[in-house]
Amino acid sequence: MAQSNRQFICANIVDHNNQPFLGKPYEIVDFGPCKVGFLGLSTTSTKKWKNVNELDDFNLISEIDTAAKYIPEIKKQADFVVAVYHGGFERDHTGTWTDINPGENKGYDLLETFPEIDAMISGHQHRKIAGHLFKKPIIQPGFRGEFVGRITLTISATEKRITKSESELLSVADSPVDDRIKATLSPLSKNVAHWLDHPLARIQGDLSFNDPFTARTQDSAFMEFIHKVQMDKMGVDISATALYNNEAHGFSNPITMRNIITNYVYPNTLVVSKFRS
Repeated sequence: MAQSNRQFICANIVDHNNQPFLGKPYEIVDFGPCKVGFLGLSTTSTKKWKNVNELDDFNLISEIDTAAKYIPEIKKQADFVVAVYHGGFERDHTGTWTDINPGENKGYDLLETFPEIDAMISGHQHRKIAGHLFKKPIIQPGFRGEFVGRITLTISATEKRITKSESELLSVADSPVDDRIKATLSPLSKNVAHWLDHPLARIQGDLSFNDPFTARTQDSAFMEFIHKVQMDKMGVDISATALYNNEAHGFSNPITMRNIITNYVYPNTLVVSKFRS
């Protein structure tokens, strides 16, 4: 962050004095005769991560409480408020619950609670969303840089009022590669590719599969192998695991780091549960 010339805003990751320390809590930006306040928020679900509570001087406070604190402050300085939220939506436009992780995403709650929010830029869920919620434009541009999200507000400058709003996703699939970025990243890309494809182990037999859904619902050599590794490592009789994405196709021969991180994308920690009668 110190070496970047970008703006960082986050209001609810705070130090022991409840002061934001990952950038400013918000930023006021002039757009012609209008001022727009951008409020930075992050999901508090990282509290569930194993090592977060061991970090020194690192605290996460409620998105709702944080918005309640800063939105009145922003409204004194700006005509409009945009929430920039590293979090998603727990409900759809009908109010139907869509989130499997209660408390992780508060986009719906934020917009329902604070009508002062005029637009929301979201992330975290990796969904492709462009639309309106509570008549406010919302955007979430997927993941891996596949799309750029654009919210357009048509404003009556004299009345300082939004007369129209649009939300859209712009695909970058056909966009040309920036020559400067390509020149900078090409050597790094080659080194990473070499690291990813370097053989780590060789296997006898076949630990691959073609259909991820079938691998989840029927016996497969790959899933059996993962279970046996977990059982051996932890000294247990029963193992539970999951196939985390549909890009996974098991292990090829030889096994490479690319195989491993494609099939097992998260830095999870194995744990043992003990049951007593």
